[in-house]
Amino acid sequence: MNQKILALKVAALCSLLTLANPSFAQTMVVTYQGRVLDNGTNFTGTGQFKFALVTSTNISSQATAIANLTGNFVTSCTVIFGGNGYVAPPTVTISGGGGSGATATATVTGGAVTAISVNSTGSGYTSPPTVTIAPPPDNISFDTYWSNDGTSINGSEPTGAVSAGVSNGLFTVALGDTKVANMTALSATLFGKPDLQLRIWFNDGVHGSAALSPVQNLTPAPYAIQALNASNLLGTLPAALLTSIGNTNGGSGNFFVGPSGNSATSGSKDTAIGQSALQSNTNGSDNTANGANTLFGNTSGNNNTANGAYALSGNTSGNNNTAIGYNALPSNSTGSGNIAIGANAGNAIFTGSNNIDIGNSGFGDESNTIRIGTTQTKAVMVGIYGGTIASSSGLVCVNPSGLLGTVPSGGATLAGDLQIGTGAGDYRHLTLGGGNSSGFLYGSFPKFGDGRRCHIAHLRRIWRNNTGCRRSQQRADDRSIGCDRRRRDGLWHVQQQQ
Repeated sequence: MNQKILALKVAALCSLLTLANPSFAQTMVVTYQGRVLDNGTNFTGTGQFKFALVTSTNISSQATAIANLTGNFVTSCTVIFGGNGYVAPPTVTISGGGGSGATATATVTGGAVTAISVNSTGSGYTSPPTVTIAPPPDNISFDTYWSNDGTSINGSEPTGAVSAGVSNGLFTVALGDTKVANMTALSATLFGKPDLQLRIWFNDGVHGSAALSPVQNLTPAPYAIQALNASNLLGTLPAALLTSIGNTNGGSGNFFVGPSGNSATSGSKDTAIGQSALQSNTNGSDNTANGANTLFGNTSGNNNTANGAYALSGNTSGNNNTAIGYNALPSNSTGSGNIAIGANAGNAIFTGSNNIDIGNSGFGDESNTIRIGTTQTKAVMVGIYGGTIASSSGLVCVNPSGLLGTVPSGGATLAGDLQIGTGAGDYRHLTLGGGNSSGFLYGSFPKFGDGRRCHIAHLRRIWRNNTGCRRSQQRADDRSIGCDRRRRDGLWHVQQQQ
């Protein structure tokens, strides 16, 4: 053969990827571009190419040996491994060890190095030098996984060729494009095989076909097809990875990830993510469980949302509950309409309903209660101070337990002292509004100033008689006056004293 193929220089391997079916791609097309030299010249014209995807194993192996010293001289060499595939005695090189000049010759028997004879001992060696035996010629065995016409076996040359134009050595071929003559489809599953190589044969139409050298290792680009097609996710997956169990016993629309959910449930539209989430569910529907053991005990409850490990873990038949946070509402079993936000929020609720617990455990399995906070010492609520509402619901009070409520229609009782003003010069008004209002001061007479004298800006004096009620207003000068007290008709009054 007069043709001499010097090299195949690949400009770009898999520079373009086109999927025959982007949604469920089982076949693919890889556009391959390379360069070919024919007798040392970039070929131009129509070339005949053949291709095979293979893996290769080099049967040949390199021999090894060590040097032995006597004094400062190399006197012998010991073969450690004879190698395989030698067809002639290989070159032996002795280097290092602090000396120089030692030479040796290898003996080959049955394709292996069996002995090394020292020709010159050299001199000046202070440690054993390195003995290097040249490798044997490659003896490659191939396994074929695909070829352009499907006829290659064990890396052999395919029968049919693919015609492709070559310009100044460059050629482009669409591997796997079945519209091209003598081209079979490429399966995406091929690229699940590691270490694939591409063998190429070329014929210039004059000198016959020859294998191009070297064999081309596939770069990562074609292997990206494996991820693009996700062929390793096709088919049924173990439940520990990703499942859609729970849709075979009457249930529908359920989605369970990992070891969660119940495959025998008849409930629908349930979502569970996490170890044992919704594991006991039998016919509950529209539940969402996110976290280990969330809604673990739920059997028939509906419309529950649990987010956080152990949230609503004890719920069995309660409905419309929302638990957000670690161990939120963990003991609720049959209560409904509860909202718990925060770690351990609502953990005192067992069967109560319609509670809102934010950062609070709740109390005594109550119902219809809002509790916010546990150890806080300050409460700030914007939008209240300075605002007015059109309402006659009454005064809002807080009892020592933090319970809020409005004043009953009968009035409010002030158990402690009421101070109006903080200094001697402060002036404040106490107004009793309404057409029929009366002011009552029970117990000790009100103490003004030091108990004997006071500053009065306005004094409203009220009395009753047997025929009805009337009132008069007396304006006193803003001056010091004497005060005494007397009782008329069961009321305390303040009278000016000259």
